[in-house]
Amino acid sequence: MDEYLKLLLEQIRCTKARPYIKQELQDHMEDQIAENMKAGMDHEQAEKEAVRDMGDPVETGISLDSIHRPQAAWKLLGMIILISIAGVLIHAGISGKASENAVAGSDRYVFHVMIGLAVMMILYLLDYTVLAKFSKIIAAVLLSACLLVILEGGQVNGARIFISLPGGRRGMDVQKLMLFYVPIYGAILYKYRDGGFPALLKSIVWLIIPVFITFRMPNLIVAIITMISMLIQLTVAILKGWFKISVKKTIVSLWAVF
Repeated sequence: MDEYLKLLLEQIRCTKARPYIKQELQDHMEDQIAENMKAGMDHEQAEKEAVRDMGDPVETGISLDSIHRPQAAWKLLGMIILISIAGVLIHAGISGKASENAVAGSDRYVFHVMIGLAVMMILYLLDYTVLAKFSKIIAAVLLSACLLVILEGGQVNGARIFISLPGGRRGMDVQKLMLFYVPIYGAILYKYRDGGFPALLKSIVWLIIPVFITFRMPNLIVAIITMISMLIQLTVAILKGWFKISVKKTIVSLWAVF
């Protein structure tokens, strides 16, 4: 029962709600154990049946997490917005003393910052558990888009980075789109928790494929950014004991190889 409750509570992000949820669930399970013992079971069997009746701890925990969602860190978001505005002002000030091309570049910079802030807010406020359910499908779509770019994409300075739209128009820059693979990879890792060494190997494969594809476009910078970001995620997952393997040896070997 303790292990079940521990795993369930790990799915609930709101730490303040955890003690109350734990007490409520524990009371419910103890009542069920008592009922099972009245039906003729010994304590061990009664406890196993009570735990089984509760269902999968992860799915139950995710359902409770959607009810007890943590409050958004508005102060942190406010700081990011202020820093972004400061960056825009500095960029505009520099461009004001430069050429017309630099001014045009500054306008694009402002537009990209605004788009970036909007996307960040959407992803931050999005219920990540919903995104996690379709993580492998989303990852496969991103990887397929990248493969299509390598095979048929338009070139800029020798690198294939976009898919041409009808009429010869330039499509979305898929290299930048690959940065969205990083949060998706976190969800994939979570799906492989408690899977042992085979799950670790699958996690490494999901890491290698996007890095290799991005490198082949080629875009070394994006490949390195995604690789390091995903390696950090995988390292944290190993430290949390998700794969139940030797922590130190695995982490040292992993980083040494990459």
